[in-house]
Amino acid sequence: MTDPILRPLTFEPPFLRNFPTLGGLTNHVVHVRRLASAEVGAFRDHLVRLDTQSRVNRFGHAVSDAFLTSYAERTMSQSGTVKACFIDGECRAAGEAFLVNHNDYDAEAAFSVEKRWQGIGLGTLLFKRLIRTMRNKGACRICVICLRYNAPMRRIAEKMGGDVRFVSDGVIAHLEEPESSLWSLSMEAVEDASFMVLHLPAEG
Repeated sequence: MTDPILRPLTFEPPFLRNFPTLGGLTNHVVHVRRLASAEVGAFRDHLVRLDTQSRVNRFGHAVSDAFLTSYAERTMSQSGTVKACFIDGECRAAGEAFLVNHNDYDAEAAFSVEKRWQGIGLGTLLFKRLIRTMRNKGACRICVICLRYNAPMRRIAEKMGGDVRFVSDGVIAHLEEPESSLWSLSMEAVEDASFMVLHLPAEG
């Protein structure tokens, strides 16, 4: 039997209505959802398309395509969550979040947006989705670490009410989040169900 194929549903959900800056996407099909483990290729291809500065902003230094390929495979095989923003069927932005055992916080989150799609609110959109996911997993203290000069990331963290602290090699933003609710659980379930598994019959 042929292996299942994951195929995104092409619809524009209501989750974008609170982001007026995304107006530049009105002529595109956009949706945000969790990536399934079988979609590691979509995540990898997005990371490899990042320009040099976007890679530095995301990982703290310049990284190679080989590093990004290995990172994508390692991340998708671990217990974290990868949320992706699909634009016209292509993953153009992605965020990762992991539960951690740390004295000061319960989870870490980070995200990346391809240069063509930066500055229109996708980072904020993904960050909100990651925060909700971590809340639903029981984390109330979420940390995002970025470089000191990464002003867009700092603005997003501050917008979310984060306690932004400068350290020697960057910035740490702590966000205190309320516990999960029936609404947050339901919204994530609907969002993550926005793909179909098609079982194709074996040929012959």
